Amino acid sequence: MSMRRLRAIALFVLLGSVLVFAVQNATMVDIRFLLWSFSLPRVLLIVFLLAVGFALGVLIAGRGGAKRR
Repeated sequence: MSMRRLRAIALFVLLGSVLVFAVQNATMVDIRFLLWSFSLPRVLLIVFLLAVGFALGVLIAGRGGAKRR
């Protein structure tokens, strides 16, 4: 089996997993933070918090790398 075919299979498995995750977490959740209150699908909340965590990790790692130089 070629590397190109393995990549295509891995991509389809990953996309399928993301689709199943999104469908299973489509229910609306209420968010209350300080003075704000809003509703959004649970999957969007999870993706948003994942992105915020990733961004904070990159910022912290970048800051630590700058100190070492």
